[in-house]
Amino acid sequence: MNLPAWMASPAGTGVDLLDLALLVNLAGCLDLRRFRGSGPCRHRCLWWAGLSALLLAAALLFTLPPPSSEGLAQPWTRIDRVSAIPLCVYTLGWLMTLLLLPARHSDANAGSGLLLMHAGMLLYYGHTEAIGMALGWWLAALPFLLGWFARPGTRERSAHSYVLAGTVAFSLAALVDALLPASTLAIAAMSVLTVLAVVLHKGIYPAHVLLTKACDMGSLLPIALFYNGHLGALLLLRHLNGDALPLADWVFPLLGGLALISSLYVSILGIAERRPRRLLAYVMSSQAAFVLSVIAAGDPAAGLLYWGLVVIASTGLVGSYVATESRCPTARDGVADLGLAVRTPRLAAMFLTCALALVGLPGTIGFWAEDVLVHATMNRSFMLPVALLLATALNALHLMRLYCMLYLGAPAARIPWFPDLLLRERIALGGCAFLLVAGGLWPKAVIDSWPVFSWSVQTVAARTAGQ
Repeated sequence: MNLPAWMASPAGTGVDLLDLALLVNLAGCLDLRRFRGSGPCRHRCLWWAGLSALLLAAALLFTLPPPSSEGLAQPWTRIDRVSAIPLCVYTLGWLMTLLLLPARHSDANAGSGLLLMHAGMLLYYGHTEAIGMALGWWLAALPFLLGWFARPGTRERSAHSYVLAGTVAFSLAALVDALLPASTLAIAAMSVLTVLAVVLHKGIYPAHVLLTKACDMGSLLPIALFYNGHLGALLLLRHLNGDALPLADWVFPLLGGLALISSLYVSILGIAERRPRRLLAYVMSSQAAFVLSVIAAGDPAAGLLYWGLVVIASTGLVGSYVATESRCPTARDGVADLGLAVRTPRLAAMFLTCALALVGLPGTIGFWAEDVLVHATMNRSFMLPVALLLATALNALHLMRLYCMLYLGAPAARIPWFPDLLLRERIALGGCAFLLVAGGLWPKAVIDSWPVFSWSVQTVAARTAGQ
């Protein structure tokens, strides 16, 4: 099949519209700040988000000639072959988060925080220089540091340590790259700081403690959205493509090994865990670590496909749980056999669909995404596919145990009646389930688009293969 024009065009594709999408997010953030304390502002936030998403979609679908004439300003951000697919997937997760945010948390603070986070991610994904990426990372982290996602009337700081640690580490690496001349010592310092930033953001052992605490005590949906940015994985892709920071040769084997060990370790920790939020953090960390492992092992195309699965499935999974918790706060305590499927059968079905897709149930896109992942890494590393299967099996047990705790059993008499899925939740979770199931039942549509994924990282794949 022929590649879409925007994939085959030069690196300047869609730059003007990407800059406009970023500015729209910033303008929406400033607009919503005027309505602090005035109650829910979801509709106003969705208006700005829809405009930003339309600009981003236009930037991806239409070819805009790069500014090459003298006197024209050079683009500030750009969509290139490495960032196109991850940026699409992240934006889908962002729109789902806007729809799934509980009503009591959809005030101006939360709305402006989500818009500012997306602006930061657009800046991070759209830059190839380390300083620009660091600025985007800070913009995405700023709403957490300012407390915009805190529950009304509180000043919760549970996410500060997790968000701030990785941001500071990568910012120091970017400063070393900008201020010090290239030398063996500078490259070693940047490599150490980059490894630290990736470990802290991805929640790799021992940094999984920070991620687990943030998910357990903080606002779960925004934290999951920030985590699903996969900033560390994109940083590795940038390096392999010759952009961002110069790193030492030992960075990739070290990060791949740490991610592999961490995935197995946190999946084992989940055996004794009963609190749903912490269990979801363990599952997200374990499954997402394989994105990093596969990219570090030398198959970025397979990692890119699995990246999309993890973002969509985990966003739907966390959104289903948050919707359940907002209706029944007792669910947060890990009480067994709440029997909520009697009251919310559609919500229970959405949770189960996202959970099974994440762990590779046949008939969902997760099945052949993991199959591609295993076959792609089998000749490169024996331990990686084995660890993937073991960790996925344990995570499947954890998710089924969580499903039984929340939705099966006789409903407790003390739990009042509450509605099933609302319209906005049906749109978000229904769209998520459609993508996961349709991609599994009709995989040819996605397989036919595989050259798009391959083209998206062809220079990365060529370099890692030694061509």
